[in-house]
Amino acid sequence: MSLGGQTQRHSDIPVGLVPTGMSEALQQADVVYVTRGLDIVWVSTSVTEYLGWAVDDLLGQPAMSLLSPDQDQAWVEANRHRLLAGRDVVQKVLLRRRDGAERWFSGVARALPESDAGVAGFLVTLRDIHATARARRSEPLDGVTGLLSRRLLFDVVDEAVQQLAGPGGFGLILVEFDNLRAVNDSAGLATGDAALSEFANRILNRLLPGEEAGRVSGKGFGIACPSVMSADALRSRAESIVAGISSPIRMAGRRVEPIVLASAVLAEPGATCLTLMREADVAIGAAREAGNQSVTVFTADLGDRTVRRSALEEELRFALEAEEFGLVYRSGGVIRARG
Repeated sequence: MSLGGQTQRHSDIPVGLVPTGMSEALQQADVVYVTRGLDIVWVSTSVTEYLGWAVDDLLGQPAMSLLSPDQDQAWVEANRHRLLAGRDVVQKVLLRRRDGAERWFSGVARALPESDAGVAGFLVTLRDIHATARARRSEPLDGVTGLLSRRLLFDVVDEAVQQLAGPGGFGLILVEFDNLRAVNDSAGLATGDAALSEFANRILNRLLPGEEAGRVSGKGFGIACPSVMSADALRSRAESIVAGISSPIRMAGRRVEPIVLASAVLAEPGATCLTLMREADVAIGAAREAGNQSVTVFTADLGDRTVRRSALEEELRFALEAEEFGLVYRSGGVIRARG
């Protein structure tokens, strides 16, 4: 969703920069900048109102000059390459106001193609997320993926479930890049980190307004989904995300085939982030048994089966430690237990 409120005309943009068929997208844009020098050529009046800059202050300036010097900008170059490859990019950005204050936005950028298949510039739509991001600003994002850290995502989930008045209304999706360790072992950590970063960017590009994603483990990502009212709707949402992130990842002459698993949990009143994560872990185990691109929604029956299985495994472990089992070999290959 754009900041909206813009009143500038399309003719304010250099002729030919916005191709035919993208004028509707421009109506939702807040910043347009060109490929060469990344200079701003157009801004919505909403940007000037939110940030306090005059239009003339911004036109001709590098788009990156709006970023706060306090924000890690390691993602800038990687995102530019993704845009040049024709992929949309979602990124949280801390922008500078003219009065020196700073404000958090979620930005969605897309490329403006040229007639010769090149890229003329980039169109950015901004969403104000300062109300929620301000309280988390001191907490660093995940260093590899740029997503929310585990702690930040848990804060988001706990805030959401505390507001539930009845069943439904919030869901948690857990997605795993299940063969990441194999990628690290075969291609090296640098390639593994690059593949993980691309995987995370795919998740970001699949998020709907209001959803937030974070890295919760070495290979796992959590997605907070507000306004999900049924288990079927949550399953459909998880399946859509999995379908959109499972294609091969190509980088530096390598082709990485991610094994993608997902689980989903619909929150009930009284739930906490920790209970939802435990249930999501149970369901991801079932997805792993089902195979690549499987999605499992947690149910009470699945939880009961897992509890019984865990109890049996615990009893067997204690029995083995107490040497209550032994193996006796007989002719014909028959084996019986003693004890």
